[in-house]
Amino acid sequence: IFPPLMQSGPASLRWRPATAVALAVSLIPAALVAQVQWTARTGAVASTSIVSDEIVSPLTVTPAVAPVLLLGGSIPMDKKGRRFDLELGIASGSYASTENGTTTDLGTLRTATLTAGAEGSMAPGLHWRVALGCISYLPAVKTGIFQDGAPMRVAGGAGLEYRRAWRPGWDLSAALRWDYHRFT
Repeated sequence: IFPPLMQSGPASLRWRPATAVALAVSLIPAALVAQVQWTARTGAVASTSIVSDEIVSPLTVTPAVAPVLLLGGSIPMDKKGRRFDLELGIASGSYASTENGTTTDLGTLRTATLTAGAEGSMAPGLHWRVALGCISYLPAVKTGIFQDGAPMRVAGGAGLEYRRAWRPGWDLSAALRWDYHRFT
């Protein structure tokens, strides 16, 4: 039914992502599956400069504000309403460099973020989240700061979210999150 768990690669064995996910889901007890809460969120992500340097003159590379899609699932951790969650975020937008007051469009930059976190309630409707995971940059072209490939870095984050019931099984929410990772 499932494709082979691993596939051969030129240098080493690699996991097939779909098979790994199918295996993980099959190991979750049936009672836990009934308590899974699925989420899909859209929003915008903004970033500080990912590169600031001064060799001859000041140079910065900054991503533009970009749309983001967040998909996740969570399960209860305790009877206090705290939950453990996994979340995948995909963002895509442009990025540019600025040197000597001249801005140059560098093309499209996508990021993929995978985090594991914990969330809970602070007050009615107000929720917190902390997370740890990784972010990978996926540039359209491997040039400039990405000429050696796209880096994957450890990322951590925290956030606040206000949720209000909209319809049975549906919530409307507004969230503010702060994520941190190093770019080298």
